[in-house]
Amino acid sequence: MANTVRNAFPLLEVAQAQKETTHNEALRIMDILNNMLIKDRTLATPPGSPANGDTYLVAASATGVWAGQDGKIAFFYDGWSFITAYEGMQGYVDNEERQIIFSDGFWRELPGSWAAGISASSSADQVNLFAVDVGSIKPVNTGTDGAIVVLPQLSTIDPRSMLSVKKTNSDDNSTLVIHGFPLNLLTFSNDQSNAAWAKTFTTISTNVGLDPTGATTLDKIQEDNTTNLHEIAQVYAKPFGITRLVASFVVQAVERNTVMLMIDQGGSANRAEMRVALSTNTVSNTASAGNATYVSGTCTDLPNSNKLITIVVDVTAAAHNWSVRLRLFNGSSTYLGVTGQGVFAGRAQLGFYAPLPSYTDTTTTNAIETIDGSTTREIRTQGGALTVFRGTTEWAIDRPESDVDSGTWTPSVSGSTTSGTQTYGTRVGHWTRRGRWIDFICSVNVSTLDAATAGNLRITGLPFAAFNVAGLHQPVAINIRSNMTLTAGYTMFSAYMTNNSAIINLAQMGSNVAQALLQATAAASGLTIDIQGTIRTN
Repeated sequence: MANTVRNAFPLLEVAQAQKETTHNEALRIMDILNNMLIKDRTLATPPGSPANGDTYLVAASATGVWAGQDGKIAFFYDGWSFITAYEGMQGYVDNEERQIIFSDGFWRELPGSWAAGISASSSADQVNLFAVDVGSIKPVNTGTDGAIVVLPQLSTIDPRSMLSVKKTNSDDNSTLVIHGFPLNLLTFSNDQSNAAWAKTFTTISTNVGLDPTGATTLDKIQEDNTTNLHEIAQVYAKPFGITRLVASFVVQAVERNTVMLMIDQGGSANRAEMRVALSTNTVSNTASAGNATYVSGTCTDLPNSNKLITIVVDVTAAAHNWSVRLRLFNGSSTYLGVTGQGVFAGRAQLGFYAPLPSYTDTTTTNAIETIDGSTTREIRTQGGALTVFRGTTEWAIDRPESDVDSGTWTPSVSGSTTSGTQTYGTRVGHWTRRGRWIDFICSVNVSTLDAATAGNLRITGLPFAAFNVAGLHQPVAINIRSNMTLTAGYTMFSAYMTNNSAIINLAQMGSNVAQALLQATAAASGLTIDIQGTIRTN
């Protein structure tokens, strides 16, 4: 019986008996796929007592009546039926509240859905689409010096969403280092002839195989006839704190039908590997050793007879070089090889999450999404919750206007050339923070001014720096109560803060004269200053 191309609806035959059976079967499939509601996508064993219409995505290593249906859509209508997903198919995962789409052989979160690859313990709502406590993000390294976090892929986050990152301990000086989402950590990902790829008893013919898009960009990995280790490999310097690596290749069988994909530290002592039969999409002979633990592996069909092979490996948190290795295999571990025989391969990819994002081609540098113009950002927490939000094209770091906290600070009077050691009568300061805006006030009385104080006179001690925009001065109000002398031609005192500085500069102004900084020589013992201001911070 013939079926439709995409959704496999059964078609009626000429003079067919019992047409209603075929018609009803097509309606059932249509009912499942129209606004497809998926109950769960983590089960490998069929649930007990399913109701008609219940739909699942079959997880890896499925058992029971689901055996052999890994990755397919399973739906129940008086029995289980299975549908193979196709490019662009969409569904809604009910128990995760995520909209997903099938792309490049994997189900992925749609933009505006929750973030992939992140484990949340905090709750989310319609305004804050996901909220995550640092300690629950995987992979993550936490310690007395703070935490390392890899943010989810930028393109999966709705522009309106916000990620509230909360510190995990009581140390106000703890740090949070955020890495951009790795799109592809390999270089020259589609040019295996480049020196970035180490070749062992292989030669490379470039741009000879059709890739999944129909372009002739795949290279041929070819054996020589001297040894069984016919392979290519590229090293990635993994930073401290990352505990999972995911690697993939697009491979097409030519003379060789079997390959091995590995992640290792340069040898078999610390290696996870799998063997893939390209003709049957079979993953076998999986193994783990040392600091590498095999988690899962897949082989899925792509256009133009290509296969996407992917391996997921857990590794130790320590910083170390790890290699992605593709090896040819002919069914024997001792074969010498046949000169010129091999496979087409390319579009290599390495990341931290499965599924990997859509393939990103690289040349001299790997592809990592930027955070405020950089691939990493360190935040030193000072109480409260930081917010990381998506800007137009980058991650940016901000505090929401609703984030209000306050504290005290101790003002000091010093000179720019020689600070001096003052004796104080009164030193009191208070601040209130609303998002990026700081309201502050202080009063300071210097009962004895150190005669060694020299240079421009200023107030220090404010725990916030002014907004980092070159040339921007932020004025603050000043009241000099006693023991400060204006220079001739000047009639009033003033104060301001310069970009990216926490120093309050003391100055003097007059009619038709340029503002000038006050010198330490203008002050005397008994100096009393009141200051109040509102500044924009970084």
